[in-house]
Amino acid sequence: MAKACNVTPHLDPKKLEPMCPTHRMTGSRGGGSPKKSDGEGLNITVTSGNSTKPKGKARAEGLEILTNASLKLKAGVHYALVGRNGTGKSSEFIAVTDHLKQNRTDLTDANGSEDQPRIELSSSLSVLEEVVDRATSRSEIQREADILSKAIDGNVDLFAPLRAFRQVQHEHLMRELFEHDKDARLRSGARGMAARKALIAFEKRVAESNERVGQKNEEIDEAILKEETNAAIDLLAELQAQLEPTRIAEIEVKARNILTGIGFPKTHFEKPVNTLSGGWQMRTNLASILLCPTDLLILDEPTNFLDLLGIIWLQKYLLSLRNSEPNPPTVIFVSHDRDFVNSICQEIIILRDKELTYFRGDLTSYEKSIEAKKLYLGRMKENQEKQKAHIQQTISQNIKHGKAAGDENKLRQAKSRQKKLDNRMGLQVSAKGGRFKLNRDFGGYNLTARAEIEVPVDEKGTNITLPPAPNLRFPGPLVSLENVNYIYPPVKPSKTKPPPTLQNINLTIYMGDRIGIIGLNGSGKSTLLKLLTETLKPTSGTITHHPRLRMGYYSQDSITDLQNLSHASPELTALSLLAKNIKDTGQEDEFTEQDIRGLLGGLGLPGRIASDIPLGKLSGGQLVRLSLALVIWREPQFLVLDEVTTHLDFSSVNALADALGTWNGAVVVVSHDRFFVRGVVEGEVRDEDGDSNDGEEDVERRRWVGICADIADLSENIGSGSTINCTNKRASSRSKLRDLALLLGGQVEIQAAEQPKPALVLPTPSKPVSLLETLPPELKSQILFSLSLADLSALVHASPAFHQCYLLNRKALLFGVLRTELGSVLIDAFAAYISEFLELQQLSYLRQVTEFLTSYEELRSTPSPLDVIQEKVSLKNAIDLVQFFSITRVLATEFANSALTYLPISTKSEPLSRTERMRILRAFYRLQICCNLFGANHRKHWDLLNSYETLNISCVDILRLFFCIFEPWEVEEIACVHAFMGKKYEQIFRSIQFDVSRDNPKFANKLARYGPLTPDGCFDFDTEDSVINLREGTISRGLRLFYKALNIKDHAHLVDLMSSNIGRCYFNFILDALERTPQHERRWHWVSDRDQAQDTNEELPFHRDSEHTPPLAWVIIWKGTYSNIYGDYIPNKLREWGYVMWDVARLVRMDAKKVLAETWAETWGHDPRIEFR
Repeated sequence: MAKACNVTPHLDPKKLEPMCPTHRMTGSRGGGSPKKSDGEGLNITVTSGNSTKPKGKARAEGLEILTNASLKLKAGVHYALVGRNGTGKSSEFIAVTDHLKQNRTDLTDANGSEDQPRIELSSSLSVLEEVVDRATSRSEIQREADILSKAIDGNVDLFAPLRAFRQVQHEHLMRELFEHDKDARLRSGARGMAARKALIAFEKRVAESNERVGQKNEEIDEAILKEETNAAIDLLAELQAQLEPTRIAEIEVKARNILTGIGFPKTHFEKPVNTLSGGWQMRTNLASILLCPTDLLILDEPTNFLDLLGIIWLQKYLLSLRNSEPNPPTVIFVSHDRDFVNSICQEIIILRDKELTYFRGDLTSYEKSIEAKKLYLGRMKENQEKQKAHIQQTISQNIKHGKAAGDENKLRQAKSRQKKLDNRMGLQVSAKGGRFKLNRDFGGYNLTARAEIEVPVDEKGTNITLPPAPNLRFPGPLVSLENVNYIYPPVKPSKTKPPPTLQNINLTIYMGDRIGIIGLNGSGKSTLLKLLTETLKPTSGTITHHPRLRMGYYSQDSITDLQNLSHASPELTALSLLAKNIKDTGQEDEFTEQDIRGLLGGLGLPGRIASDIPLGKLSGGQLVRLSLALVIWREPQFLVLDEVTTHLDFSSVNALADALGTWNGAVVVVSHDRFFVRGVVEGEVRDEDGDSNDGEEDVERRRWVGICADIADLSENIGSGSTINCTNKRASSRSKLRDLALLLGGQVEIQAAEQPKPALVLPTPSKPVSLLETLPPELKSQILFSLSLADLSALVHASPAFHQCYLLNRKALLFGVLRTELGSVLIDAFAAYISEFLELQQLSYLRQVTEFLTSYEELRSTPSPLDVIQEKVSLKNAIDLVQFFSITRVLATEFANSALTYLPISTKSEPLSRTERMRILRAFYRLQICCNLFGANHRKHWDLLNSYETLNISCVDILRLFFCIFEPWEVEEIACVHAFMGKKYEQIFRSIQFDVSRDNPKFANKLARYGPLTPDGCFDFDTEDSVINLREGTISRGLRLFYKALNIKDHAHLVDLMSSNIGRCYFNFILDALERTPQHERRWHWVSDRDQAQDTNEELPFHRDSEHTPPLAWVIIWKGTYSNIYGDYIPNKLREWGYVMWDVARLVRMDAKKVLAETWAETWGHDPRIEFR
């Protein structure tokens, strides 16, 4: 294997310590954290380790993974490295951690000792000791301290301290010599020559040190003896300071917290590391890596072998690193858990087509941006092809007419157009979406003056094909377990009987069954699978198999077994291994090489990957595919899969779920990948539009089997516990119950209504104790903090234990939910809440409003506004904020359902994205602020005012004080929800018009008494102006009234509500403030930076869908330049469908760009911004 790279990270090379398979690179803290790490011209090539030279040039050169790539990391940023299996993600990690700096550098020797790093912790130390020792080098420091202490305290030989000091120094030099020797062997070219010179110089130092170690006593003069003795004493004091008990105790506390977080039970802390399984050793390695401080943290699939709680803990731990002071570490990780990636990463590094590209945002945002870019460039290229065809046609016509008539002008025109066609056709915009400039956007030497339009191409979809299961010839269950018990034999002789791992298991599996087994790590899931596959024999009970059954078993250790095999036989490839496996069973006559290649290709190991790449050079995902091939080539009727999704990328998981979902055999799966399990066990499939559908046609064959484990001490492996039986066809209900069982370690079986009996029957204990009561308080709190508002409410109402935990942390939990649900919109929600309780006085009204809006604007610009809000709110405030959020959330859904019906292609059945939801929610909150400050909203004195003149405020003041706080497209968001409320209130007015009009007989007596005056509860809807006046006055009363009005179904109750709350407003504070005249007047007296950006035609390109950047619709109507006008300048037809609320993907599906263009053309024949020039 050879890997070539040219990496120049800004870190001390002496501090680079690769730790695999969860790799880590640490840098010295002494000089401060490096600001970035860069690598230019990165190349990695993988070749076979065979000594014989393969035939053909391509094979001899090997498989290129990276070509001339650039790796650039910024300090403190969390990066996710994404790419398909086999694209070289782990190879890139190894190259970076080994700090290889030149091309064509061998990473491994002929036996492949470093090709697939493995955890082999042979230490007899306990888990806790091993973690602390690896993080602090305690054992090495202690060894050196013992050498020095023995020499200094011995008082026998005066030269003993000197010799001990020289021995320790020499050992340090030998370790450095190893690094210099490695660099000299691995580098080439100019850097290789420099490394070899440095090695020769360092070898001289080592030789001198060796001579000093062997120097005789009589050759050492007294001054040197005294100097080095003092140095030995100083070094001993320094080493002892590092072993100071208080410091070690603090580190041990941190180590315990980390071990508990990633799933270690306390009883495992004292177990020797060499007695643990491979999965627990991986966790031990991860804990030691997370414990010690670092500048650059590299994690390769850290969620492997972690259960859901461990993944949630790791997710929160990595997020907490962002706030570590003074220098938060840079984190780069690979994970195929989509939720984990989206929650952790700030930027994405995409490894595709042997190149590295970068994207700021999470995985979902990246996928959306790629789709938008593909659509944008695709249409650009299509239009340009039409333009080129038209130009080519005119060229031909001009040449024809010019030659026929001898017209030189026609010929020159044809030549000019041909030059444009050859040289200036291509990408006409810059990378930022602005106007193309040749000297700025297309530097270097090129054949044309424009770059080619390159439309992003979808990666080739992963396809996994499983051979059909053969018939059994006669019916019957495949496997039957009756009263099965299993107890692991004790490691040491003991008088006490070990507890049962599994107890009284009854389970029957038929052809076509889909069964999922759930439970926390250590609860006995793998034990049950081993019993099913006869790997283990039950302690008691009966297990019966169908006589013609062929079974395939994928175990957790399959990858480790292949890695061990690759170390024993480095030349072994996937093709040769499968052929050898078939030959060993005597069936080589039934399979040709083409058949074997077809089987491997169907699982994603085609061509040279199967035949040329040794096992040791295959990625984890490719090894999973090979393990599946070794399982399914026998055409089994029953597949048992234990954590098969480990190492598989997103595309492969989807493909495997689809293949297993349509396979005709029986499947039993254990997995912590919720998407995969939903697809295989619950039968959820995705159609072309991404919607989930339940597989109701075979729901009777889909079952959940839960294994109970005491979460407080998983090592006890208690086999009994409470059982939950659920009869429900809805996959969503099954999913919620499954997720709850997975979180709480509960025992659950979910079955269809048609099945009269559960598949797994366990005895009820004599004293049933709810597992909720046994959870430690910190775990309960951790679970509650990870839930959404709806899930938090459901769990708190369902469990008294969690309700008690909720009461103890109510304020923090409610505020945490608000932070999760609203993000930065929580600032607007808090301002809306505070403004509702302002005591505005008539004489000081303008000053009070100005002071409040100034503090609101300052809060928005604060570095950590949510932390400031959290310090200010009380428990009552948090409860009120959550209650009001429940209202705005419903209104946001109503707005979306209403707005999307105005377009020819409705997408209201599609759920809102987070960006869309945040835009709508903040618009409602900001409208509420406006109503609280300037509207009628529950202020009794407001209706007594005939105008705003008594308050000394004008519509221009409202515009400059309130609306000018926001970006222009954010003002339009408010205008959209205002238009929505107006439409809804007009519908309500029409429905109650007769009930509240003067014509209603119930007002006859009052009209006779009041004469021309309108009595209370009676309103005039005769003119359009009066309707607008009443509508705007009612809107100004705020969202609570609007929410009640929308949700009252009884007509009489609606009439009562509206008759007492319809407001009269003699000044339409929103409509009037957004008219053209106030905008002109505001600009004349108060010019802002946004006005100057409009005057200078500042570019405003569309970057991506985000609540902090302009939406695509706004960028389109203003042609990618800044505009600070809104309100009356925007057609009302656009606000009806909420044009500034929607993401790119929805705009495309609704064909909204066409609607935008047509509506804008009908309203404006020119750019309305010319009125301000």
